[in-house]
Amino acid sequence: MRHAPPPRTPPSQVRQANYLILPHVKSRVLEAAMHATRGAGGETLGVTLDNLRAAASLARGETDIAASQCLFAQAFRQLAHRDAQLLRTVWDGDRVFQVNFVGEDGVDAGGVFRDAVTRVTDDLFSPRFALFAPCPNARHATGLNGEKYVPSASALALQQLAFVGRLMGISLRTRLALPFELPSLVWKRLIGLDANLDDLRAIDNITCQFLEAIRTCEHEGIHSDAAFDAQYGDKLVFTYTGSDGVERELIPGGRERTVTFRNRHAFCDLVESRRLHEFDEQIAAMARGLGDIVPLSALRLFTWDQLEVAVAGDPAFDLDLWRAHTEYKGFDADGETVALFWRVLGSLTPQEQSGFVRFAWGRSRLPPLAHWTTNMKLSNRGNAALPVSHTCFFSVELPDYKTEDEMRRGLLTAIHFGACGILNA
Repeated sequence: MRHAPPPRTPPSQVRQANYLILPHVKSRVLEAAMHATRGAGGETLGVTLDNLRAAASLARGETDIAASQCLFAQAFRQLAHRDAQLLRTVWDGDRVFQVNFVGEDGVDAGGVFRDAVTRVTDDLFSPRFALFAPCPNARHATGLNGEKYVPSASALALQQLAFVGRLMGISLRTRLALPFELPSLVWKRLIGLDANLDDLRAIDNITCQFLEAIRTCEHEGIHSDAAFDAQYGDKLVFTYTGSDGVERELIPGGRERTVTFRNRHAFCDLVESRRLHEFDEQIAAMARGLGDIVPLSALRLFTWDQLEVAVAGDPAFDLDLWRAHTEYKGFDADGETVALFWRVLGSLTPQEQSGFVRFAWGRSRLPPLAHWTTNMKLSNRGNAALPVSHTCFFSVELPDYKTEDEMRRGLLTAIHFGACGILNA
């Protein structure tokens, strides 16, 4: 039998009904809250990152959160202890602090900062760093959200997860739309919303199918303890396997208690509850960090998916909107080269389109219409072989390609090799 939820307090009721609040009302409240809590002094804050040190650490297999020298770990060690008000400073458009890469040319006029925080975020959702792990659906290649990650657990992880929350707040304040690949369960819990079985299914479809089969076993002709035992034997006990693959007891002595036809609903309720709350401590750490940068009281007016878009942007690309925010120099806006450019760009995968934005602007997602303040600039590079970008200004020098094959080859080369600095001016 499922337990009744505790009575809701008025703030909890508001959070659960936040979908009823008009989006423009939420946005005004959030903007006012961020304006009232803006910081100062961030322009004096500098961060030094070392790509070679990160690469050497990865080559040694150092993906553990204590040993890794990835860019996230480097940024964490320099920024996690700093006063949050420094990180609530937004200056020169979308910068929060200065970034310098060891041994690399480049003056940070904004593009270096955007590229750095994007790469710091990328580390979180990759095999390079073990603070997050692919959700079970991703590991088993089943169900939805094959690209989503869930938090790991350790004492150091909680400190680092709080810093992740701060990065999420920075992403929201600067409108950088950093790619936080998190499932609905995490976004909901960040703002105090209840997660449900659909959220669990979104990260672990196999477990949900298993629980459904146990709950509805009558459909398979099982109506007694004897029939249930004939189907499952004594192997099904009061334990569960978490997203980390570790088996844990649901109750004290759970490994010795067999699941039966009569107690199967209690078993399923316990598994569901444990799985829906397995990240509560980690998400609470993330929420603390997020609240250091953006008032949580304002964010709790949003639905989980509105919060996701506000922080991480939309991974889909609106080509019409993008084209409407593009200026040309040396090209006819209605000319063949420009037509080829948009035709080829539109044929690319979302990941490749994201790579082009990264090449051109140092970020991986475009801003929503309401916060689109910088147009892309395409200028004619003549007979050159490859494009060159100026990420500080969202500017690309594009060769005057004459065929679709030439355009595709040039754009894909920029996407796969340009973002690491080879084709950045």
